[in-house]
Amino acid sequence: MYMSDECDYVITTDSAVDLTPDTLRRLDIHRPILISCNFKNGEPVDPDNLEKFYSELSLKNMATTAAVGEILYVDAFEYFLKQGKKVIHVGLTAGLTSSHDSAVSAQQTLSVSYPGCIAVIDALCVSGGQGLLLREMANLRLNGASFEEVVAYVEAERANPSIIHDFAIVGGLDYLAKGGRFPQIAGFVGNLMKLRPILYIDAKDGKIQQAGTARGNNRTFSAMVEKLAHNLGPKREVYIYYGNNPKDAEYCAELIRNHKLLADVQIFYGPDYLIGHTISAHVGPGVVAFFYKGNHRGPLPEIAA
Repeated sequence: MYMSDECDYVITTDSAVDLTPDTLRRLDIHRPILISCNFKNGEPVDPDNLEKFYSELSLKNMATTAAVGEILYVDAFEYFLKQGKKVIHVGLTAGLTSSHDSAVSAQQTLSVSYPGCIAVIDALCVSGGQGLLLREMANLRLNGASFEEVVAYVEAERANPSIIHDFAIVGGLDYLAKGGRFPQIAGFVGNLMKLRPILYIDAKDGKIQQAGTARGNNRTFSAMVEKLAHNLGPKREVYIYYGNNPKDAEYCAELIRNHKLLADVQIFYGPDYLIGHTISAHVGPGVVAFFYKGNHRGPLPEIAA
């Protein structure tokens, strides 16, 4: 149920957050910023039709994203400001896009007329990690937290290495290589050796870092779960997000269920936890990611390849 009329501020985000439209409505989070994405053949991507997106995504028909300009943020923020609402915007990390700079510029432009009414915050995470942070913001607001209290919480916690922890395994390096996110030679050699990179978003500046590699999917998933077992914090919840590979997500869920240190963990996965176009356009359809509140972000212990 929407509560905006009862609250003096709104929470906004962009389409890099992989929360379904129904979940966004339930949490009363607005997503006015759509990150542009087009296939190589020129067809635009509908962020809410992931079935179609994955059916068309291929190495021959890759998708590319484009940064959002300042004017779109101005229009989005001003829509709520004119209603007498303040705005807290949490968007895709600046480590992966210049869109954050556009949002900050819009904030500065509008602050002349609406001083102190806009907070633009770099999420320092992506996808389900960004969604996890927004879920916590929505819960704080539901419990009566003020604009200032939510802003202070997010600014303090977003950079806390324990608040959002995310790993991703890419099922093949071709998308990273072709997209320029990974050297071509590394992609070629990695695929020959069936190496799978395990990635994370660092808590310092929100950039992609490599935590380690493992040979083959099963060993990689096992390494991710083992790390999870020794890194999961008191909040025993894990969100498994994935691309066009539901069997991999189910396999990871089963590994978690069968781990002696994770028997009490609540696992969320399924059709509502798909990784969207903003991330999959760059890493491909074989991605699996764990999002949870852990003890730290960073490299894995050494993993035998």
